[in-house]
Amino acid sequence: MRVGQAGDFASIQAAVQAASAGDIIAIEPGRYEEQVLVDKPGLTLQTVVDVSDRPRDAIRVQIKGSLTITADGVTVQGLTITGASQDGVMIESASYVTLQDVAITRNAKTGIAVRGQYAYLLLENNRIDFNGLDGVHLQGRDGYAVAILGSDISNNGRSNARGVGVRTDAIRDVVISGSTLVNNPFAALHPQDPPQPIPVSACPTLTSPQVFHIRGTSTIRVDNTCGKGVTLQVDNRGPGMIVVAVDGRPVTRVLPGQVASVEMPAGAVAIIGMELGVGQATVILQIK
Repeated sequence: MRVGQAGDFASIQAAVQAASAGDIIAIEPGRYEEQVLVDKPGLTLQTVVDVSDRPRDAIRVQIKGSLTITADGVTVQGLTITGASQDGVMIESASYVTLQDVAITRNAKTGIAVRGQYAYLLLENNRIDFNGLDGVHLQGRDGYAVAILGSDISNNGRSNARGVGVRTDAIRDVVISGSTLVNNPFAALHPQDPPQPIPVSACPTLTSPQVFHIRGTSTIRVDNTCGKGVTLQVDNRGPGMIVVAVDGRPVTRVLPGQVASVEMPAGAVAIIGMELGVGQATVILQIK
């Protein structure tokens, strides 16, 4: 199935409505001003242009409006989602969803909002920036197994100073690897009391340190993949006590009201979390 001037359909939504489960919808370059709802399992929406090595050029196929996914097994490749008056991409009670080489930019609220019951989501090689609130928000307590790989999630919070790169509620098995999360005003990562550590593999820049938040009993794991030493600065805002372990060895405990710095050599892994009680803290990762 093909969408565009030389295709079978003039709009993406018309193609979705006519499609059967498992169909591939190929979209010609152009601007499509519409709200798209994908409610059939296994559909693939993809551009006819190869943008796998340059997601910033995915604007050649642009949806000016929101994209909502409510079916399992949906794949979206090489599109741009922009100008939505709400969240750019909404994944609602859908699993095995893949977004690859997608640009999600300048939407009024969050770039990607995930809610309901969901599992096994892959967000890979995407650009998520200049959205009004968060880059990505993984909502609720009924989700697990989300991988965010090789993506640029920066400059969000355009209309809200509490915007973050990735906001997570109490979900399980979240992995963030090889991604850039900078210039999001409130934090790069803001976990809401997840049940296990969230692993983060990302490097700061000389001008933009990475900022992570710990709240409640949440824990984060920071993998230093920068190829150089970095400094962790932990600001414990209480009331709980925080322990910092590097490569499995506790190196410091930070009392409420204290600020501690921990050096991480290249390749090291740090776990930062509440040891006693609940509380909140800010963790800043800087190049030495």
